Amino acid sequence: MNEKKIPHKKFFCIEFPGYVKDTEKALKMLGGISRIKKYAIEGNSTDSFTIKIIPNATPLFGERLTSNNLFLKVSKQKISQSFSFEPEIIGSIPESVYFKGMFDFQFIQPEFFKKDQILKKFNENSENLFLQPKRIDSHDIPVDYAFKENPFFQFFKNQDGEFELKSKKTKKVTQILFKEPIPPILPFDPKNDIEKKIHNLFERRPVWSRRALELILKKPITNFKNTLELCAFNYKTGPWRSLWVRRGVNLLENKSNAIYQSLDFRISRISSKENTNNKQTQPIRFQKRKEIDKNQNEVIYDFDIAKLLKLPKKRQFIYQICDVIEGVKSIREFYQKIVLNENCEEKSGFLKANDILKIKKLMREQVEKLQKNQNQNQIENQNQNQNQNENENQIEIEIENENQIEIENENQNEIENQNQNQIEIENQNQNQIENQNQNQNQNQIQNENENQIENQNQNQIEIENQNQIQNKKNQTLSQIENEIEIEMEEENKVKESKEEQIRTQNLNFDSQNISESNSNSNSISDSNSNSISNSNSESESDSN
Repeated sequence: MNEKKIPHKKFFCIEFPGYVKDTEKALKMLGGISRIKKYAIEGNSTDSFTIKIIPNATPLFGERLTSNNLFLKVSKQKISQSFSFEPEIIGSIPESVYFKGMFDFQFIQPEFFKKDQILKKFNENSENLFLQPKRIDSHDIPVDYAFKENPFFQFFKNQDGEFELKSKKTKKVTQILFKEPIPPILPFDPKNDIEKKIHNLFERRPVWSRRALELILKKPITNFKNTLELCAFNYKTGPWRSLWVRRGVNLLENKSNAIYQSLDFRISRISSKENTNNKQTQPIRFQKRKEIDKNQNEVIYDFDIAKLLKLPKKRQFIYQICDVIEGVKSIREFYQKIVLNENCEEKSGFLKANDILKIKKLMREQVEKLQKNQNQNQIENQNQNQNQNENENQIEIEIENENQIEIENENQNEIENQNQNQIEIENQNQNQIENQNQNQNQNQIQNENENQIENQNQNQIEIENQNQIQNKKNQTLSQIENEIEIEMEEENKVKESKEEQIRTQNLNFDSQNISESNSNSNSISDSNSNSISNSNSESESDSN
């Protein structure tokens, strides 16, 4: 498979929310190339890119997001009826602008007839009462509502077989405003443990806060809310705001009920009193909701929080005067000196506003003491933890030192062993080298001897070859001499035979013509001389 490298060139992409037929018009809607360049170079990832289809319309917002797209260039070549495509990667697109939303509804002013144009002249100075909203639709992205059937309504068939709607009565917590008539007493027969505990609590005390009930019952109010509304009601306003009152009890009739009034106490910051010159404030260290949820059974359900003997876990906490008096001595002593009013006011109840402020001031002092103690405890715990950590660190350091010493000793032993092994290896190598040298010398001597023997053998072979060649030469010479002698003998025999023939011829010629013999004898003698010379020459050539 052919792998192609991606070029380092980078591009910026804008996904246009529509089909582009006219490129210049699309660029004009986007604000031009200069605006696109400026947004691509200088724009942040949080900046949105807007586009307007109509000049006065609500713009469509584009979101700048990271992408891993590639910019391809595809070349198409047409050869007869077959098509061939050649893709080429030009670069990468690390960022893109996406228009995920939908266009808002657009208001287009109607124009009907020319008469309306005439009316505009009369209405030029009139006030324009139609103000176009900035946005008509509140959502630009489709939302899945997941419609479900209303659980408080149900359909049933009547006698005629038609469907009728029947609503269910919803159980709501009974809440009243200040000085409204109290709700009636409902029949309540406690059966399980929680119902019995709630009944006993309201028999012992007519008014309870939601937080106090949760702290005593050690359960959230959602687990016993239905039971609670059967035996109590809730004030929405007034001095007993957000408190649960036993049904049938009218707190406005007796000023002794002032002890059950609520105190909405909010903690923002606590000033440090150890150093009066220090104007900085120390925030209450509140526990995070996740930590509370994890340790819910251990953290939330502690009634000392309602008595202000422990710091609350939230910045806002609704206390009751009776609980705070029981927990804080200074507030109890101050409350014994308070003169209650005869009439109950909506804000302060049977107490005076200054008395409530004084109680809250004492509560803040108590919170500061708790914060100081908590800080001291935290410092002590930190010191203990620090000392413990230091001791642990010291022990760890000693252990590490011992381990380090052991490691160093082990390393030293390993180094010594390595040195010894190295020396042994070097000695072995030296012995091996010496043995190799000896073997090489022996091999060299053996090779030299073998070479000498080979040279001797070669010399001997050469001598033998030379002797053989010489013998062959001698044999050939002897053969040649024998052949020459044989040829000479044959030639001599030929000569003798010729001479005899000539003699016989001469004798015959002498008898026939004496006269001619003389002349012929001369010619014969000449021819004989020539033949003799030729024979001599042939014999000389043969001898050679």
